[in-house]
Amino acid sequence: MEHRESAGLIVRRVFVDRAFSSSQVVAALSSPKLRGGAAADERSFKYLKGLAKDVDEGAIRSFLTSNAMQTPIRTIYGELENVIIIDDVELRKVMEPIDRNWTGFYKQFPNSKGIVYLSAPGFSADGTQCVLEVGQQQGGLWGHGVAYLYRRLGNEWSKGGEIRTWVS
Repeated sequence: MEHRESAGLIVRRVFVDRAFSSSQVVAALSSPKLRGGAAADERSFKYLKGLAKDVDEGAIRSFLTSNAMQTPIRTIYGELENVIIIDDVELRKVMEPIDRNWTGFYKQFPNSKGIVYLSAPGFSADGTQCVLEVGQQQGGLWGHGVAYLYRRLGNEWSKGGEIRTWVS
């Protein structure tokens, strides 16, 4: 199974697991909130080893490398059904002036559960493990991110571990 196809399946699984709404707003660019630049690579690597005892180190390194720069979500995952992908320009328009209560956002996207930020995935060399990060923000000081480990058994992906990466 190709990585892009697998990544799409995993993200759909995450959306089901997290019970995101069918009109969920997703940021248009991958968002590696965990990363703090090149100096953070080793610190991030050690932290992500806490996902599971048997997490593949290659999957973690692949995750860190894949998220060195932002990438368009459609390039990573293809088309995502039942989501609204919003680019930075549109997001700034909706959120300006600085709106700590997010009234402009929820006026434009009333059925959304805030914004979901997706990282690029990292895969083990054998393609059986995937590490990715999903963040959600629903207000100025209401947000969090979680790194997930997913494991492939046949054509099915299931969650093998998770660890909180940020909170606001």
